[in-house]
Amino acid sequence: GFENPKLEARLLWNHVFNESTKNDEIIHLREHISQLYKGIPIQRQIGYTEVMGRRIHITEDVLLPGPEIEILLSAFFDYVKNPNAVIDLCTGCGVLASIISEKFPKAKVYATDISKKALDVARTNINFGNVEFLHGDLFTSIDKKGVYGVDVLISNPPYCRTQDIDRLPRQIKEHTPRIAIDGGEDGYSFHRRIIKGVSKYVANSGLVILENEAGQSSELKKMLEEKGYAIECTRKNGKGEERVIIARRIK
Repeated sequence: GFENPKLEARLLWNHVFNESTKNDEIIHLREHISQLYKGIPIQRQIGYTEVMGRRIHITEDVLLPGPEIEILLSAFFDYVKNPNAVIDLCTGCGVLASIISEKFPKAKVYATDISKKALDVARTNINFGNVEFLHGDLFTSIDKKGVYGVDVLISNPPYCRTQDIDRLPRQIKEHTPRIAIDGGEDGYSFHRRIIKGVSKYVANSGLVILENEAGQSSELKKMLEEKGYAIECTRKNGKGEERVIIARRIK
């Protein structure tokens, strides 16, 4: 029932046997395992996770990055080589902005979120590059800042259908801010708003790279194509589900 068991086991082992200052490792291990049985992910217990080899600080105020985040980042690095400016919409803990700014320290990265607490967490994860944090709902703060013509917009927005939240694993539904996962009645609430407004901020031939829920890809492709985007490709997870869309603005 764990989302990323190999990573979680490694983080647990490393924390207990390499980082802990407690003398009795077995007792400490049992304490963490008892919390796991209560549905508290090990990342929540120790306060960090790892993405692409980088430690990412998290709190209860942000979404815990899932395994698809590395698919999203890999798509970015495959299609983007020397960006001047990038928007990370719905940045959450700042994992995308953090890793992108480390890879491209000369790029200007705008990390936005509606949650001030999430932005506080994101700031702790930025050690490289030129990142500016903007508080507001989707494009509101981008508009105020006058950010236009960027090379790429990347986002992992909320996409779970409201009625499905209660059926999520307890590790997610009980330990994630609802605002970070609730995608509205049909799950497309945020994607729809992003796709409707994104062309104002992305340059001609610029890219939009979005994470999505399994089964949403076909509808999102249609939305993007209707707004003047050509689908470059999609990326699948280990189950063969399309979880990332890369689209290029053509008009």
